[in-house]
Amino acid sequence: GNLGLAYELAQEASKWMGQVTGPVHTSTCQAIEIMASVLVQYGDNEVAIATMSKKLSLDVQLFGLDSSDVMQGHTFLGTMYHEMNNFEAAVAHLQAALYILRLMAGNKHPEIANIYFRLAVIYHDVGDFLGSLSLLTAAQKLVSSTCDLSKNVPIYQTIATVHASMNDFKDAINAQKQCWNLSRQLFGEEDQRTEAEKTRLSTLIRENAEYNTKQLQDKQDRERSEKVNRPSASSLWLEDDLTAKKKKSKKKPKKKSKPAVAASNEQDW
Repeated sequence: GNLGLAYELAQEASKWMGQVTGPVHTSTCQAIEIMASVLVQYGDNEVAIATMSKKLSLDVQLFGLDSSDVMQGHTFLGTMYHEMNNFEAAVAHLQAALYILRLMAGNKHPEIANIYFRLAVIYHDVGDFLGSLSLLTAAQKLVSSTCDLSKNVPIYQTIATVHASMNDFKDAINAQKQCWNLSRQLFGEEDQRTEAEKTRLSTLIRENAEYNTKQLQDKQDRERSEKVNRPSASSLWLEDDLTAKKKKSKKKPKKKSKPAVAASNEQDW
């Protein structure tokens, strides 16, 4: 737990490895990774990103682009950029990790579901709820094929959160119920994780009731406003009667007859 000393020792190890074997060495990468993890625990994400980017470049030189170390480096940077709300960089690194993982292990590797889940959370944060649900559905299918039911708990929970953000509380409650039932089967009734899922379910039910009450109140306010602004039938009848009288009073003026011009008699000339 002595993070300061751990960082100093890892930094010193990296320096000595650079002098003995050169910077491009697996032990140097290990020391840099320790430094990055310590910086994350300190909360200094900017320096952690710079440190991990250095390790990523070394991993590419050591193992090539299609390696597990490079894939994990992209995943780490995607997570860090997400925490700093740099969503564009986060998606770019996670897509790179997804591409490398598919290239190495195919389309059914369990880690693909983890990357889908991370991307879905980012899509939710930027307001692309349909894209988030699509990624979560893909992650859920992949997890179900691997029979690792414990990973379905955060997926169901995130699905409920996305539906609640869309004010679709019916589907949100159904997803949270599945999450709660799965937690009871996996962890038991008394587990803190099960209690947390039950609390989230109660919160969604309360938010649904509040939302329905607000919708009903808004509807009543609109109907009341339309009723006040709508002219009554008697005023319409009076207006039509007055309009008809005005039309009758406005008679067209008669045309003045032109004086008859006497025809000239040629004999008078």
